Amino acid sequence: MQGECVLYVLGVAATMIITSSGTPPFYLRDGDRVVFHGDSITEQAHYTNYVEAGVLARYPNLKVEFYNVGWGGDTTWGTTGWDEAGGSSDVRIKRDIAPLRPTVVSLMFGMNDGGYVPYDPKVADTFRLWYGKVLGWLKELAPGVRFTLNLTSPWDDTTRPPSFPGDAKHPGGYNEVLLRYGEVVHDLAKEHDATFADLNRPLVAAMGRAKDRDVALAQQIVPDWIHPSAAGGVLMAAEILKAWGMPSLVSAVRLDAGRSRVLGAVNARVSGFDGTSWTQTDASLPFPLDIDDKTLMLAVDSSDLVPALDQQLLTIQGLRGRRYRLQIDDKDVGLFTDQDLAGGINLADHRTPMLSQARDLLQLTIKKNRAFFVKWRDVEIPFASLKGAGRASAAVEALRRDLCARQRATAKPRPHRFRLVPA
Repeated sequence: MQGECVLYVLGVAATMIITSSGTPPFYLRDGDRVVFHGDSITEQAHYTNYVEAGVLARYPNLKVEFYNVGWGGDTTWGTTGWDEAGGSSDVRIKRDIAPLRPTVVSLMFGMNDGGYVPYDPKVADTFRLWYGKVLGWLKELAPGVRFTLNLTSPWDDTTRPPSFPGDAKHPGGYNEVLLRYGEVVHDLAKEHDATFADLNRPLVAAMGRAKDRDVALAQQIVPDWIHPSAAGGVLMAAEILKAWGMPSLVSAVRLDAGRSRVLGAVNARVSGFDGTSWTQTDASLPFPLDIDDKTLMLAVDSSDLVPALDQQLLTIQGLRGRRYRLQIDDKDVGLFTDQDLAGGINLADHRTPMLSQARDLLQLTIKKNRAFFVKWRDVEIPFASLKGAGRASAAVEALRRDLCARQRATAKPRPHRFRLVPA
């Protein structure tokens, strides 16, 4: 179940790159092995794929591995009662997590632990007990492991009527119950010096704003009340990345067209600027958003994801015309006035070759993680006692490694030819 899949891409060694000082380092480090552990919300892999692709897009030099061992029906005490094949939590940790030699474990429990009924302090005590046991077992089997404890994503009491009535003190609905159990997660994060990420309240807030704009689309963010779609998953991923300290800036380039001068470049290299055209190589990619997915973009536009994580800025002053067509690699990106460009535009909001590259990276991430799932869940566990299982596992592992190599190539920064054409 082990095996190296390390992202290591040579970055942009550019004289025009300017970095800021005093920024806290990103949470992940070279050599980290990240394991996502949780229930069916983790197993479906929407948020975990976006976390991984987001990290690889922003940090193409970082040597890091990601694995998802989510299992539908899982709780802090295991999948017993839901899916006996999964086993108890100690079995899950020894069989599914320890062989991966994690340095970082991201956990999300609570949806099933609460039982889908009103709050019960005894259930909260059980949740605390077993969550603590899970953390203890992980520390024993992976000494030095760092934890990210996530408050579970919401039950949708936002775009739909609450699941059950509340009282004078609590508004009702199962999500209110999840928030109360979330206090346990927050307390344990403090006790174990873990990173805490709230994957509930920010998503609820975004769903509320989305509901005001389009109720039907807003209901597709968490379409079955429990499992977020990709639209919900991207918002969850954003909260983890913010908790890990990912900065907002992808790149920032400032040009003076009147004097054909490069005024500044952050996380980018610019060459050959003649006032209307130049070559630019960003050291990072924008967030891999599918801007054609209406539900996903409604969720994104109802959140702070773009200002918080996806700023790919281009500012051009000294233009004398009124409107310009911006082209990248001879393809139109958008029509902008000289004032638009002088004030700065966010390239991440537009269809650019960089966004296409990031989306290709996401698709490879999805395929790579699917290969791991097949190897682990469809081969290694059900056929562990059969002779041919080892050969089958090795074959799928070879596929996974090939997809990892393609991830590395896809994450590599590429130069692009920019051009301003008067409209």
